[in-house]
Amino acid sequence: MAITKIGAVLLVVGLIVGLAAGYIVTPKGVDTTALEKQISDLQKQVGTLQSQRKEKDTQIATLQAEIERLSRLVVPPPKPGEPGTTRINPLPLGQHLRVDEWEIWVIEVKRDAYPIIYEMNTFNSKPKAGMEAVLVKVGVKLHEPATVRSKLSTFNFELVGEKGLVYEHRWDVLEPRIDQEIFGGTETWGYISFDVARGESNLIPIYKKAWFLAVE
Repeated sequence: MAITKIGAVLLVVGLIVGLAAGYIVTPKGVDTTALEKQISDLQKQVGTLQSQRKEKDTQIATLQAEIERLSRLVVPPPKPGEPGTTRINPLPLGQHLRVDEWEIWVIEVKRDAYPIIYEMNTFNSKPKAGMEAVLVKVGVKLHEPATVRSKLSTFNFELVGEKGLVYEHRWDVLEPRIDQEIFGGTETWGYISFDVARGESNLIPIYKKAWFLAVE
């Protein structure tokens, strides 16, 4: 039957104790050089086994951490009919979407929001004729260790409405913005802005071209 490393360590320690005990009761005048060498060799074996065990434990912990990290990076494949996977079945307002290491959810949407956007930065440009600015407030949480920091990209967000046109984000200076860098475990929120056709209804933010979030 195979002996575990813990068993091996205990066995070697037992031998050392036994030999040491024998050494203690050895009569005076007897040459103990060979016995001392045996004890020394066994002590080295114990040290080696303990070192190997610690090394293996470290390797296992490292591999487990890597497995967890890679698991967080797996994007859940869309399933037919699953909320959030199509325009006609977006994720209900307020519900949280977990994709990769990010958890996101829509908090609120403000229509005709250029006055608010202008107050954030006077250099933010006006919408073109026939368009209106829309301000989307999004909550985010980073599911990573506290030592890891990251940020969402505004390029991952688009907006679609009843006309089926896909709108890219505006190039605004917003406060707070959605692409602020945060550490793992942090939950916060930020803004993304879009220009859409004035009065267009059924606006739905799109995340990574695959996930749809309702705003009403």
